[in-house]
Amino acid sequence: MATTINALMWTCTNEQRAAVRAVAWSPNNKYIITGTENRDVRVHDAKTGTVLFTTPLESNGDLETCASDIVVSPDSSFVVVRVQPGDRFVRISLTCHEQQESVKCIGYFQGVDMSRNGEYIFGARAGGALEVYSSSTLTLVKRVRFPAALTVVAATPNADVVVLGFLRAVDAFHSTTVVRLVNWKTEDIVLEMPIQLIHVVSACVSKCGRWVLFGAPAGQVRLLDTCAYASANVFDIATQTYSTITGVAFSPNSRFYAIAEPKFVHVWALATRELVRIFTCADEPIEWCKVAFSADNTRIVAVDGRCGHTTVWDLYHNARLKILATLGHLSWSRFLLDKDGDHAIASRVFEFLIDA
Repeated sequence: MATTINALMWTCTNEQRAAVRAVAWSPNNKYIITGTENRDVRVHDAKTGTVLFTTPLESNGDLETCASDIVVSPDSSFVVVRVQPGDRFVRISLTCHEQQESVKCIGYFQGVDMSRNGEYIFGARAGGALEVYSSSTLTLVKRVRFPAALTVVAATPNADVVVLGFLRAVDAFHSTTVVRLVNWKTEDIVLEMPIQLIHVVSACVSKCGRWVLFGAPAGQVRLLDTCAYASANVFDIATQTYSTITGVAFSPNSRFYAIAEPKFVHVWALATRELVRIFTCADEPIEWCKVAFSADNTRIVAVDGRCGHTTVWDLYHNARLKILATLGHLSWSRFLLDKDGDHAIASRVFEFLIDA
């Protein structure tokens, strides 16, 4: 006999069915912030799914504009959004519900992050420069130049130290990625290590600062132990795709890390590096591209870069909590367990795994 479980769901309608390219969960656990290809940033109530407000992004001439990275301040008062094409980032207030200021550079920001104390904003330039801005005034504090192109930047618990990914030429036809931990104030290199990746497109640092996770093309993921100072402690994480991994995240308590693959969101235990959760949707052209954990470590959110879904799962019970689709009016609110209890199948299009 089938068992019914309740699921909280909400839907936001967008006639363009715009893909969602960025997501973040606020440290106060109240908001989920998403950025779509229809040039807006949406702030949702994390419990009810209500869209609290929408901030449109200014267009960039004839080029399509969308949010590609979102970082929330430690006090959850504002977000920093990297705008694609990546020649600028903007700051949006979560209290007065408006875009405050923007920073535009000559060249592209390959990545944006914020110091853990919320004081600085870091921008990695494709031309080989790290730019550090004051988060309160958005004025340039320092520019550190490097002889190689930067691909990513990630903040560490030490506000003076950042993780940078560099492209280093091997020969005339090949290149590899070198990771550096750099003190941007003194310009000293704390750690440098090759990680055997052609190109890094995403990176995050665990709350303790020891572990760094990198996503790359061809389904490549590397986990770096910065305390070991040895290439033997660069761990290759197996994935089931050859697509580019643009979504990686650590849980705030550093127990888990998540990888967003096109069809699946995989959650791994950091201590054992074992796969412990798999989340997916069936019968829908999903392409998960970004992922984030809730501040209380109980939920996980992933966004779809194809059809515009934002989905939240219960991390410990492996049950879907709510669904956002940017097009359509999903009215069903029940899931049915199959007779074996292995899957929960909704009355329409979604399916997810029930972990034993």
